[in-house]
Amino acid sequence: MLTKQELQLGLSQFTAIDGWYQHCLHQFVFTDGVKWLCDRTQCSGLLTAIAYYQFRIKLQYRSLEPFQIWHVN
Repeated sequence: MLTKQELQLGLSQFTAIDGWYQHCLHQFVFTDGVKWLCDRTQCSGLLTAIAYYQFRIKLQYRSLEPFQIWHVN
């Protein structure tokens, strides 16, 4: 398991978007920083939960912004 400092140091290298990745449910795309985080922490289930939530919430709120920033503490 990575320490908080190792995660912060690793994520600090992503200051611009160099790549986009599409989630397997095709509900959204995510950045290379998110991919790095998921690869290192094995949290792909979190992305699946977000994809499912996004699909449900888009049905209710058609004007939902296509670009979003999620903060996970």
